[in-house]
Amino acid sequence: RDRVTDWQFSRIAAEPTSYGDEVGIVGHPAQVYYTLSFGFVSDPSRVHNSGFYTQIDADLWPGNSGGGAWNKHGLMGIAAFYPEAGANHLGFFVSRGAILRAIAEPPNCSEWGAD
Repeated sequence: RDRVTDWQFSRIAAEPTSYGDEVGIVGHPAQVYYTLSFGFVSDPSRVHNSGFYTQIDADLWPGNSGGGAWNKHGLMGIAAFYPEAGANHLGFFVSRGAILRAIAEPPNCSEWGAD
């Protein structure tokens, strides 16, 4: 068995994300469907543009955003973005904790001009 078949894609990881955790990003970069790239957590609580993200060294490309960030325990979060060109091996995902907090306490959309 290899590390891809050992991963459990059916549940949310219960363990908090830590420095050095292995992460796999599933996405569809350049319309190459179900691409899996591996890396490690560089910083589990990076602040970038007023948002909280988990920084990773796995390659993210257009088409990865919205895809899962997985480890052997399950879903760690959702791939969010990669920085400007030239910053290889640097990406960010929104952690499962941040997602669960947003679900529990949704933002006040009236502040954005929504009805």
